[in-house]
Amino acid sequence: MMKKENDFVEQKKLKIGVDIDEVLVDTYSNFLNFHNSEYNTSFELKDTVSFGMWKKWIGDNDEALKRFYLFVNSDSFKKMIPFEEAIQGVGFLNNSFELFAITSRGELMREETVQWISNSFKDCFKDVLFTNQFSEEGVIKTKAQICKELEIGILIEDRRKYALDCAENGIKVLLMDKPWNRENCEHENIIRVKDWEEVLEKIEVLENVLKKEKNIVEEVRKFVGEECEKHPLGNEILINHFIPMVDYSKKLAEQKNADAEVIEIAAWLHDVGSIIYGRDNHHLTGADIAEKKLRELNYPEDKIEKVKKCILNHRGSVNNSGECIEEQIIVEADCLICFDKLEGQFLWVIDGDGVKNQNKIRKIIRQKYINKYNQLSSEGKELIKQKYDAIILLLEEEDAFGKK
Repeated sequence: MMKKENDFVEQKKLKIGVDIDEVLVDTYSNFLNFHNSEYNTSFELKDTVSFGMWKKWIGDNDEALKRFYLFVNSDSFKKMIPFEEAIQGVGFLNNSFELFAITSRGELMREETVQWISNSFKDCFKDVLFTNQFSEEGVIKTKAQICKELEIGILIEDRRKYALDCAENGIKVLLMDKPWNRENCEHENIIRVKDWEEVLEKIEVLENVLKKEKNIVEEVRKFVGEECEKHPLGNEILINHFIPMVDYSKKLAEQKNADAEVIEIAAWLHDVGSIIYGRDNHHLTGADIAEKKLRELNYPEDKIEKVKKCILNHRGSVNNSGECIEEQIIVEADCLICFDKLEGQFLWVIDGDGVKNQNKIRKIIRQKYINKYNQLSSEGKELIKQKYDAIILLLEEEDAFGKK
């Protein structure tokens, strides 16, 4: 018996990102020792109360970086020994998770870094990723961007700035307690840990949390799939409308740093009212259905409200406030779908508007697409630019019915 689309559930290992410096190895102390030896200074780790304080001690930023790169090319760097508990912790996690080393080091340090990771943690990390935030070479990305692109659910980090950015983007962070991250670093997605033993304890807790969140999305997807099966159009509406809607929504959420989970759930549920009760006021019926279903799944009330607002305000024919980025994304994704369904626009103009003149039909549809495209954000335009250009070219050429 052939499986239906909503029967498939892909099982994947949870992905974990791991910072290198001060998480896997005491780079800071090693550098200070190197600097004290080479430049007759007396810097000590205990005097460091903010990240990058060593640059202030040296006085000149360019000179500080120059000295750091001298350290990178020295035997002191190559012979750095990872924390013993990090070796054990990474080895343990490698049995159950996909691990990625994520560092703010630049491309200039790639060869030395990859070699060090390979020597110290043989075959434990699937990849070593560089943000290049302190380098003029290579593509510059944030750790949050890398985590979202790779669907990394947990990051083990020591720097406050990166931890908060990831937390704001819905990524769970285990923050290694350090003198430079003890102020202004509170967030619901950040858990402070004192050592690798506590990291392993908290990862087990977070894994269960993330599984629960994933299960909620999956339950919503199954619910919508089952309702589509009851509809006269069956799985056709699931495949041609809901799945592309979710796809566009997730892409926009990633580009705009929105709440990916809220977006995905809202995208699945945005037209469920139409499927069950018909198109009239389906934004209202859909919001009610979503609220009931999500409460059954014990979804947080504050997120239920966000999903409801997305559904209530997704229709172009009603006055929508678009108060938050999630609402705006759902509206835009719903608009993007029409660029996948040119034939639907012909049916809409012919049947809905009652237009019969073939040349007029073509002009109306062309103008509709121009208007829709002009209303899109730069991110939305980028997603469908090729489709838009092809549609406009087609409607400018001699149409299927005759002359221009």
